[in-house]
Amino acid sequence: MASSLQSSKLTMLKKMFTYREEKILEKAADLLVEVERSNCEPNSFTCCILMDGLCKDGRVEEAMT
Repeated sequence: MASSLQSSKLTMLKKMFTYREEKILEKAADLLVEVERSNCEPNSFTCCILMDGLCKDGRVEEAMT
């Protein structure tokens, strides 16, 4: 079970990085919400990926909320 969960987390992180790099930040935000709904608490690293993308896109106010 732990291996499956670890694999899921890695897949989610890869998706987040891809969305950030492709500047598809809405999908990254949706993924974060989906993770929270599945009772899997995102860590600070996951949140920073989205915040970094938003800041690089000039959406600092949105990143702060």
